[in-house]
Amino acid sequence: VSAHHTDNYHKHSIVLAKAAIYNVGQKVQILWKGSWYPGKIIAKGKKKNVYKITYDGYNSSWDEWVGIGRLKKR
Repeated sequence: VSAHHTDNYHKHSIVLAKAAIYNVGQKVQILWKGSWYPGKIIAKGKKKNVYKITYDGYNSSWDEWVGIGRLKKR
């Protein structure tokens, strides 16, 4: 196995690890302007890895569609 192949495999593994799958109703942390806020998934997008979220304690005007880069499990 070449070093190049091993390096690509490692990068691919990291990407897969970050590609978490979330379910509707699941509680998550949501990144907004550099801080993490509690909320939950309220819908899955038609595009892969896009979710509609709601923030705990905020009204629905704050609900938004976000990618997995702004989500983490809690």
